[in-house]
Amino acid sequence: MTIMKQLIGLEYRSIGKPFPLLITYYILGLAGVGYFFREQNAPEFLFLFGPALVMVTMLMVSAIQMISIPASPFRDWWLTLPHSRRLLVSAKMRALLLMGMLAAPVMLLVCLTVYVLLTLFGSMQALPAGQLLSLSLSSLALGAAVVPLSVSYGMSIAFMASGRSRMITLVPYACVFFAAVGTIGVISVLNEDTAHLFTSARMLLYAGVALLAGIPVAFGLSRLIASKGIAMLTSSSVTLNKSVARAGSVTDKKEKAVALKSKSAFSAVFRLELSGFRYYEKKLPFVIIVSAILIAWTATAFFAGKPLDGTDNSSGMFVLPTLIAVMLMLFWDLFHRKTMVWQLGFPIKRSLLLTANVAAHAVLAIKWMLILALGYYIGLGAAVLTGKTEPAAFEAIPWTAYSILLRTIAMIFILSLLQLRFVFYRFTFLYILIFPLYWLAGTHSSLLDRYFYPIAPAGGVAPAWELLGLLTLAALPISVLCLWLGGKYVHHALTATINWDTKKKEAKK
Repeated sequence: MTIMKQLIGLEYRSIGKPFPLLITYYILGLAGVGYFFREQNAPEFLFLFGPALVMVTMLMVSAIQMISIPASPFRDWWLTLPHSRRLLVSAKMRALLLMGMLAAPVMLLVCLTVYVLLTLFGSMQALPAGQLLSLSLSSLALGAAVVPLSVSYGMSIAFMASGRSRMITLVPYACVFFAAVGTIGVISVLNEDTAHLFTSARMLLYAGVALLAGIPVAFGLSRLIASKGIAMLTSSSVTLNKSVARAGSVTDKKEKAVALKSKSAFSAVFRLELSGFRYYEKKLPFVIIVSAILIAWTATAFFAGKPLDGTDNSSGMFVLPTLIAVMLMLFWDLFHRKTMVWQLGFPIKRSLLLTANVAAHAVLAIKWMLILALGYYIGLGAAVLTGKTEPAAFEAIPWTAYSILLRTIAMIFILSLLQLRFVFYRFTFLYILIFPLYWLAGTHSSLLDRYFYPIAPAGGVAPAWELLGLLTLAALPISVLCLWLGGKYVHHALTATINWDTKKKEAKK
């Protein structure tokens, strides 16, 4: 057995036992696909949905595999193996590729199961056997073809682990990441008139394009991750202080007295988190990117000359700030790995610590939503002054207020739900729930568009304020519960690896 095969086997086993994982993947996929396609008639979209799920799954699995390296009890052992980092990264990537190649036929089986059930119940049109076979094979080919691109891009999150430019590079990374996740929602609502774009022949063409793009990208990124990414990832490690991680407050009386000088520990943590965001907002690349977006958005409002109402307001303006806030929260414990022990030593309840972080992320997104809305209405005002549109366009301002409130409530709810990942560190058998949780975080915008906006917005249609109120009443207690649970187990982000290592040693005895 060659060294590469041994390393691939080692990495493959570290992902988990294949059979239980694939069975769980089949069950979760069956539930997800069945939910999205309960009202869909075109089989082409169903068999396109499978490869999209494979793509999103491997994106998440690859990203999780990389961000777990700093906390792994085997990190130093892995890095000191007598092999080049290029070989180590290549082995990890090949193991993930192998897992993706197994996920593709499992997802095809999911699609076939859902297809049979829907045709039996009469909600989906049946296909001739030959056409069904060709569509299944092309779906399998596309599912396998997207794996190299998904795995390599997911692993490239290593570049976001440390360095001064990480918050700037995170923005385009988050855009592509959530765009990929958002394809799930888009496919499920496609119009049947576009079914001809996803025939078996077209899907084989898309598979060829994905494969031709994925192989060189995977090769290039593996070399970059080996030379740059691993160093950036492992530099975010931390020396664990168990006493501070498990204690409720700092033990040094002098440090505690200094900390208590602030008006409140909550506001101190809140301002600390915001100051980190402001640091990156002042960077020249960030200023250039944001300025270009604002100018383009204002120009769009001027030349379009149309009011913001219904789904136009939602999908065109407020999605990006909320998704970036969610992305930052997803990797909060990775970005703060060096300072997490210090933060856990603050004289503040852990639930309030997480609440302050959620509030800071929400304020960041709200600020940019307001800036984008202001830029749009400046462009719209210029269009009114020059006669390109009527002043009645400003009557849609209530839709803007509605969208900001809706996005804010939904974002706070999602940010609070993400605190449950600390519970998963403690109860590892629940870790499989991380996939639907991350999926909800990435696709909640499409769910809002579906249920909280009119299908065909027109003048005189009022926002659904009553739905907004119901969402608030439902989300508030769940958010409080998630923050409390997350605060109770947040220290396991540091101590979980020690617990896992101890359990493994005890099991061997």
